[in-house]
Amino acid sequence: MLICTVIFLLNHSISAQEKILIEGNISDSTGSTLKGANVLILNSGYGGSTNENGYYGFEIPNTETGKQVTLEARYVGYISQTKTITITSGKTTQNFQLEVDVLSLRSVVVSAQRIEENLQEVPISITAIEKSAILQSGADRLAELQYFVPNMVIGYEYFTFMAVASIRGVSGSSRNIGMENRVGTYVDGVYAGRSIALNQSLLDIERVEVLRGPQGTMFGKNTVSGVVNLTTIKPHSRSEATVMVEGGNYNHFRANFFLNLPIIQNSLFAKISANTFFRKGYIKNVYNDEDLNGINTFGGRLQ
Repeated sequence: MLICTVIFLLNHSISAQEKILIEGNISDSTGSTLKGANVLILNSGYGGSTNENGYYGFEIPNTETGKQVTLEARYVGYISQTKTITITSGKTTQNFQLEVDVLSLRSVVVSAQRIEENLQEVPISITAIEKSAILQSGADRLAELQYFVPNMVIGYEYFTFMAVASIRGVSGSSRNIGMENRVGTYVDGVYAGRSIALNQSLLDIERVEVLRGPQGTMFGKNTVSGVVNLTTIKPHSRSEATVMVEGGNYNHFRANFFLNLPIIQNSLFAKISANTFFRKGYIKNVYNDEDLNGINTFGGRLQ
């Protein structure tokens, strides 16, 4: 038994000597340490992450001694950095100082807590869709954004055809005077209380925020499953006009118009927004030869 123990300790000592330690520290340009940054040897399976002090360390086989390898340090919101090092026996130290990637850190401002603040600082489960993403999606109404929001589904009641939103599986509609919504809809902080107002037009919208879970503390009643908060683009000091026109089959026609005018310099501004959307139905009712599922809407806003 004693002989076996000695052999085991000897083998363990030899195996420990067959490893090389790659270590170092990662910080930003101000010298602050970065916790959770990743370091890896490119084109290999070796790497590690930094601890709360910005220190990283991982082991590689002793057979790599004398080789030149490329280390890469990565951290979300920072520009990745690579350095070529020569592996030395025992321990190799390499530090990194990462620069902020200004483009990737563009902040998203939301008003989920009734004040504008950085989305990353809001302690709420929230999805924010900005103007550029809305335009790219081609969405015309709120229901068309449901595919971009986790845990939200917008459907229609069978008889009334009013929109019904469900967040995290909780839904409800105000189909009569004695019933209220489960999802509260707000436009620039104004409550749109009935189900018929849920499927809002995305006309001149700056941002759509979907808050998941009960929001009664900040938004009051009828927010059992969440809140849909729409923020419009406000009037400003520049004179400008925009017209967007879209066409397609089935007599598809969509037009958006925006006019912004300064009335009193640096004090009072006005904005008119209007849109129209028409499309013939693509289902034929063989009984009366009418087209079904057509669209004919018009909307406007004065600010």
